Amino acid sequence: MSQMDACYGRAKPLPPGYLDTLGIPSGSSAAQFYSEYSGPFCSRNTAFMLLDVGDPALDESVERATLSIRAMFGWPARYLVISDVLAHSVLVYDTTSDSVFDVDFEGGDLLLVSGNLPASFATFNDFLAWYFPSES
Repeated sequence: MSQMDACYGRAKPLPPGYLDTLGIPSGSSAAQFYSEYSGPFCSRNTAFMLLDVGDPALDESVERATLSIRAMFGWPARYLVISDVLAHSVLVYDTTSDSVFDVDFEGGDLLLVSGNLPASFATFNDFLAWYFPSES
C-alpha cells in the first residue's frame, strides 16, 4: 500500500454518477484520482489545499467552491475550482481540456473565461505529478 493509499484512500465510495454531475469525464485521470482518494490534500510544492470532491456538505469541497465562484463570477460549467483560495487565486480544472490553471482574481479570471489564460499544467496528471512529488 502506498503512502497516498494509506493517508488518503477513499473509505466510502462516491455516489454513482456524482463525478458526472460535476462534469468530470468518466475514465479521465481526474475521475480516477477523485474516485480513489479523499481529501483535503496538502503539498510540499505549494500552499494551495486541494479540495475533496466527495462531500458537498463540507464547507471546503470542489462542489461548494465551484458553485460559489460561479455565482460570483459567472464561470461556465466546464471549470471546477479544485483548491482553496490563496492570495486571491484558486486552482481550476478544465473538464473539457483536462488542463489545470492557477487563476487570480485580478484579471486572470477574465483571461480564463475568454480562453486566453495559459494552462499551468497541460493535463490533470501533470498537475498531480507536481502536487504530489515522489519521495526522493
